[in-house]
Amino acid sequence: MKLIRVNRINDDPGDFIYLFRLRELALGYNENIRLNFSECNFLRPNAVAFIAALHDEINSGKYSCSIDWQSISPRLLTNLQQNGFCYYFDKSIRPWEGNSIRFRKDIFKNGDFENIIKYLQEHCLGRSYLTIPPKSRHEIVSNLLEVYINSNNHSMSGNTVYTCGQFFPGLKYLKVTILDLGVGIPFNIDRIVNKPELVDAQLIRVAFLKGITSTGQLGGNGLPQLYEFIKEYSGTLDVYSGKGLVRGNKAGLWLHKHEQSFKGTIVHLTLKCDIIYS
Repeated sequence: MKLIRVNRINDDPGDFIYLFRLRELALGYNENIRLNFSECNFLRPNAVAFIAALHDEINSGKYSCSIDWQSISPRLLTNLQQNGFCYYFDKSIRPWEGNSIRFRKDIFKNGDFENIIKYLQEHCLGRSYLTIPPKSRHEIVSNLLEVYINSNNHSMSGNTVYTCGQFFPGLKYLKVTILDLGVGIPFNIDRIVNKPELVDAQLIRVAFLKGITSTGQLGGNGLPQLYEFIKEYSGTLDVYSGKGLVRGNKAGLWLHKHEQSFKGTIVHLTLKCDIIYS
């Protein structure tokens, strides 16, 4: 069994690259993996969702992945208990309401998105720390829902999506991460635009254009409308896929090419909580 030590993980681009390298390392050992957290005192929601997905990915194959629960510090363990990460592994450890947006894994069957709509409306956007009126909340949920629908229909990830979030009262913002381990946005977009000269970040940017979904299909407005909302209210929208990152905020779209590939898609959303949403 190979022991892998997990470091403290934030949600800066370098932290995502670290997660992608961690995945490549774990999958490359071709033996059973045990994740150790003795050097980790903090995990942002993107890391929680990613580690759960990595755990499942390894266990779906020839080898196993386990978590060294004894290596987790009491403070970090409390957070993982509150946000439902521990409950995912042990149903006797019930999560509770707090600053966490509960971790969940969804396997969509027959296009049934009722539970995720309720989750987005009540647990993500309906909490007291966000003053979003019902009409605007409905619009945001509709746009976020398209992320799940695209993953379900076209990512080839087994209809599986992982979500986790966190409210940071001191910083006054909300973070939500949605990820799948499918084929990724660049693969899907490239099939439509057929421009081999475009790098992954440029292909992701195409998904921000109105009328094109993140699966490369015509007619989708989820990411473009979500980005417009983000710009209006000084938030941030990060999309990672393949070797590309596109960050959208009120300053515009920022494209970044990195060398560490991630076969999948991560949508990472930051909303400010100290403003009034109209």
